[in-house]
Amino acid sequence: MIVEEKRSQTFTYTHIQNGGSDVCIMLSGASYNYDHPLFYYATMTMLKNKIDVIHLHYSYPESILEQSKRKVAEVMYKDIIEVVDLEKSYRDYIFLGKSLGTVPLVLSSLPASTLILLTPLLKDDDIREAITNIETPALAVIGDSDHHFIQQTWDSIPFSKILVPGGNHSLDVGFDEEASLFAIRSTMQEIQNFLTTK
Repeated sequence: MIVEEKRSQTFTYTHIQNGGSDVCIMLSGASYNYDHPLFYYATMTMLKNKIDVIHLHYSYPESILEQSKRKVAEVMYKDIIEVVDLEKSYRDYIFLGKSLGTVPLVLSSLPASTLILLTPLLKDDDIREAITNIETPALAVIGDSDHHFIQQTWDSIPFSKILVPGGNHSLDVGFDEEASLFAIRSTMQEIQNFLTTK
């Protein structure tokens, strides 16, 4: 396995190479980074399946993040495509995003074979409208105690999805460590199943 720190014109990224012909590009949340459990274990799951991984280390100023999600997606899309162009030797591109990282996945036309949306921002009007029209094979995961969860929107999502009972925006279940670990394990099992059956 080779781990390289690389740079695009706008940010650095970590490229974890395990001999895969496919790659998973991961997009973090605003404050939920790659050393947090969901990304740590999602990275392990990808590598176990011989899928290389790229962690994008972006940071956007409030002046961008305060704009509409569609505008945020436009900015992020340009930056993501630059990395795709730099790493264009792969057969398929899987995109996995959490929270903010789901915005360009839902609102942009990325060259994705698969989308994995962790805690998408369902309260946003643009996201709510677009997520129900995704045609790329996709998996969504959210907790029913997440402040972005909307039952009606969730029910209308036409692709694979997992609802974590009691899960918050980090998919933690309050201070119940057993339930929180079970939520992470269940999410990783569903990602594994999704990767092998998509």
